[in-house]
Amino acid sequence: MSKTYSIYAIRCKSNNKLYIGRTTNLKQRVNNHFDNLKGNSHKILDLQEDFNKYGIDNFEVYLLEENIDYTERKKEYDYMREYNTFSKEYGYNQGDLKSSQKKEIKIIKELPINVYKSNCSKNQEIKEE
Repeated sequence: MSKTYSIYAIRCKSNNKLYIGRTTNLKQRVNNHFDNLKGNSHKILDLQEDFNKYGIDNFEVYLLEENIDYTERKKEYDYMREYNTFSKEYGYNQGDLKSSQKKEIKIIKELPINVYKSNCSKNQEIKEE
């Protein structure tokens, strides 16, 4: 059985910027993002700067699509183009794809972010289905 992918978004509520990513292990990947952000070591400097400025309470994680086959993995870039996340005005993704406008995000599931706060409990973690 081949691995399937999930496409997710991290949104800063204070400025509405998005980071869109793809992973085979959503819980692990999102944890990795927030471990790096809390450790002030995220490779995306604009995302790190906004995390430092606004704090974890101003970030949300969304599941955009799940169970994507390997052959459809380019859908991540389709979402980046659709939401214009390569533009510093609208997003944190790094690249050179440009669009003239930002669209409203289509969410299939909002994921709890409380797992990343120091006072959280284990039952609040994102669970892979």
